[in-house]
Amino acid sequence: MGILGKNEQYVDDMIDIVKHLYQYVPFHEDQLPDKETQPVKVLSGGDYLTFERHKEAQSSKVDGRTPSKRLEGLIPKIEDFHVQAEWQKVIWKHLYSTSSSRDIGTLYAARNALKAHNVSSTPSKDFYASAELLNKFTDAYLVSGALHHFGLKDVNSSPTRNKFEDNPDSKSDVKQYILSEARTFVDNYVMTKVPELTQEQQSLKCKYCEQEFVQPVSLKQHEQFHIQFAEDIQPYSTSTGTVHFTQDKVFNYTHTTLMLCLLRRNHDNAIHMGDGARIVRLYKYFLLFYKVSGCPKYAYATLELLCQTMCLLSERKAYQLTWNRSVNYQGQIDTNHPMDLDIEHDNKSFKNDVTSHRGVITQRIIDRVSRSLDTTDRIVRNYNAISKVHHPSGKHTSKNTEGDVLILVKQFEDLKLYDFIAGRQHSAFPNINGNPLKNLKMTDFKQWIKKCCMKFSKKHYYYPKNQ
Repeated sequence: MGILGKNEQYVDDMIDIVKHLYQYVPFHEDQLPDKETQPVKVLSGGDYLTFERHKEAQSSKVDGRTPSKRLEGLIPKIEDFHVQAEWQKVIWKHLYSTSSSRDIGTLYAARNALKAHNVSSTPSKDFYASAELLNKFTDAYLVSGALHHFGLKDVNSSPTRNKFEDNPDSKSDVKQYILSEARTFVDNYVMTKVPELTQEQQSLKCKYCEQEFVQPVSLKQHEQFHIQFAEDIQPYSTSTGTVHFTQDKVFNYTHTTLMLCLLRRNHDNAIHMGDGARIVRLYKYFLLFYKVSGCPKYAYATLELLCQTMCLLSERKAYQLTWNRSVNYQGQIDTNHPMDLDIEHDNKSFKNDVTSHRGVITQRIIDRVSRSLDTTDRIVRNYNAISKVHHPSGKHTSKNTEGDVLILVKQFEDLKLYDFIAGRQHSAFPNINGNPLKNLKMTDFKQWIKKCCMKFSKKHYYYPKNQ
């Protein structure tokens, strides 16, 4: 479409950008004599900044006389690559601390053990380095979990429990056995109890023990006590028979690690497989964690995306929004990548070409490079192939990370990450619990959803929905 000399930080420039995009909307008013004809709605995606500025530009045109003057033909949406980057921030908030270098089993200790010095406390500074560390860290925790679940001493030993019993009479299936054991592991160490969104306090009665109170403040303090001692606090008896309640911060860290890292891996796999329905389903979980992790902007954008698929858009447009979330140039399974990442690749190629014009960048050069970018890239790749010139493809290839994963697994051997041992502490995570969602106040969360849905329903570009 060409590169515009506009800055999306400014309202006037963003309006010009949206108007430029609008010329690609079918049946806009310049194409038909009937000015009242409804344009066919088209989805327009980007990162959070583009998403937010796009909505502001359309809202500023709400008083236009025709649908096209109101820019109703464009529907803003949020893309997946920048959501991946934001999810890394969530993981860093709960698992990363520079004061945990001596706490073996933590993310920062793993970073030091693997000498991943390009990873910092701000994962967005080097997204791929942070992603690579997270992949190794997740694999190490899963391998350690498998060793614990099957009673293995090391990766080369044989299982001592939960072994596969090959019984010809019962027609045992190895696949079903693996899935069953994986489900058991997930139920024991990953799944957690989440408060129901439909819970409402009708009276001053505790929803945990049904004790009645006179003052709402007393009821709130009492329920906070129940939440604090709900799951991650286990009872144990002393020699005198006295029962005490204590926590295991190391076990809590393990539970939080598996929960966050497996959600990330599931989202990444859903993108690679082009499974739009699974991506949208995962956003329901992301929404909860964004609210408790200090990410209000992405929580708001995620909620709007969910509302778009459920009620704001027509069934046809919601289907497009769900399943048109990635691109695939190889035509093979498990090779999809997000649309906004594809745009980032095009931007990189454009910057490389436009800066080769001796530093003189004019609108004429911008137009020429933007329109010939794909063709020149194909010519250069073909020339390099014929001339047998080695040129990096720029694609991310899978590396063998087995050695780094085994280094971390070796460190985890004596920690008993999957055993509950009362009283264990993490010096850098004194307040960590096994479920970050315990801090989510469901009553306030429900009120926030109601307010946001009211705002969404007033956006003029969501109507009519019959397209």
